[in-house]
Amino acid sequence: MDLIQSLKEQAKGLGKKIVLPEFEDSRVIEAAAAILKEGFCVPVLVGAEDKIQAAATAAGVSLEGAEIINPATFGELRAKKGMTPEKAHATMTGDALFFGAMLVRLGLADGMVAGSASPTANVLRAAIQVVGTQAGLKTVSSSMLVITDKKEYGDNGLLIFSDCGVIPNPTS
Repeated sequence: MDLIQSLKEQAKGLGKKIVLPEFEDSRVIEAAAAILKEGFCVPVLVGAEDKIQAAATAAGVSLEGAEIINPATFGELRAKKGMTPEKAHATMTGDALFFGAMLVRLGLADGMVAGSASPTANVLRAAIQVVGTQAGLKTVSSSMLVITDKKEYGDNGLLIFSDCGVIPNPTS
């Protein structure tokens, strides 16, 4: 079993929710459909349901089982927690990345995957400003997992590139 399949198997049954805020990118819609088919988490799409369903229809996939949260109606969702519609609208309707990060911060989702249609800087800005860093940490880091069929590279074709998106010249 390869690494990706192993991670998917570990995730199955945990019921985790992962926000996908960039539904305008057809790859995100296709990924959400694949996630649903494989069943290793629940994709949470951010936007108006009719637009998301239209994107799914255009891609020829079903999003049955996905959670869709519209920032325009988020105030209703959080009204019991003191959120007013005005506050929710002013804070979250302009940027799906910030809205997705807020879903993670509020515990309504377990993580967020973004960057297919947004620059890394925008994704990180939303995550840092809304979710923040762990207490005592002031530097964030990033890494990418690259899997290639060229088994002579890395560990049998598995490579991890660290800090190339956040800190181009890291110190020790």
